[in-house]
Amino acid sequence: MRKYYFRVDGGNAYSIATGHIMRCLKLADFISVKEEARIYFIMKDYNEGVNLVKRKYRTNLLNRDIDFNNEINSIKNIITKDSIFICDIRGVNNEYITKIKESCKKFVLFDDLRLKSIHPDILINPTPFCYEDYKQDNYHSTTLLLGEKYFFINPSLSQSAYARNFKKDRYNIMASFGGADPCNITGIFIKNIVPSLKGHHISIVLGSAYKKKSEIVKKYKDLESVKFYTDISPLDKLFLDNDIAFTCGGDTCIEACSSGIATFIISSIYYERQLGQLLHQKKMAYFVADIEDIKNNDFDNNCLETLKTNNGLLNNLSKAGMNLIDGRGQERVYQAILN
Repeated sequence: MRKYYFRVDGGNAYSIATGHIMRCLKLADFISVKEEARIYFIMKDYNEGVNLVKRKYRTNLLNRDIDFNNEINSIKNIITKDSIFICDIRGVNNEYITKIKESCKKFVLFDDLRLKSIHPDILINPTPFCYEDYKQDNYHSTTLLLGEKYFFINPSLSQSAYARNFKKDRYNIMASFGGADPCNITGIFIKNIVPSLKGHHISIVLGSAYKKKSEIVKKYKDLESVKFYTDISPLDKLFLDNDIAFTCGGDTCIEACSSGIATFIISSIYYERQLGQLLHQKKMAYFVADIEDIKNNDFDNNCLETLKTNNGLLNNLSKAGMNLIDGRGQERVYQAILN
């Protein structure tokens, strides 16, 4: 029976939130279906993230303030020589990899930051079109799994995707800005963008780790045509029930595109902005602005009406986005781990 150890963090903290945890859970769940395995998670003690995992898998907790060397030593005391170590955290370098590899069979690294000259056994970056930024010569014996082929999505979502019809006056619009939303994009969206969406039905998802849930609901409970949803995961049903989605530039925007919903992206960090602008350039999504620009009202706050009057661009977004992901990412990564 194989052992898998997932090293991942998440919670109400800027730049990590809960997306990395959800990605690891998708892979862990896939492994559980494919084989009888022992699966463990090693996580820093952010309660919002730990609570998402411990209901399904055994967790080993690290102090959130643990230093580099003590983390390595703690992990080496937890994992076993015959195990597969799957790492989805920031700050990994070759020293970290080399020392952990002394105590496991294979080191698998998720890398969204396009790290250079780093040498895990397998490096995965599922960001669409990222393969142009990597050169195999810089990674020696590392197996590179790059681009949208390795993105994790629920197969049922890709199978149920459909192109939307925008020949109507009133749209169903959803908004979701992550499980934690540490930048409070939700509040800024309601204040700066929702007024321009008047006349449409709006569903806003408040994530399980979002600390301002009660405050937002109390403040905006009387907004016309706005409904709040809490602790919904996955978002697949909302994607399929709506015409338009406003999301951040992480995994959620890629899932949204794949469902056929016309996707509008608001970024909160530089790599989300890069992805949003790239998908905008390829006409698979519409990049609205970075959250800092929205705070300052330095953006087109009537972008939805602009698209409606511009030769069916909403229809084009819906159709093009559906071609982004094929739903086989988990299978490809799983097979690569076993090889």
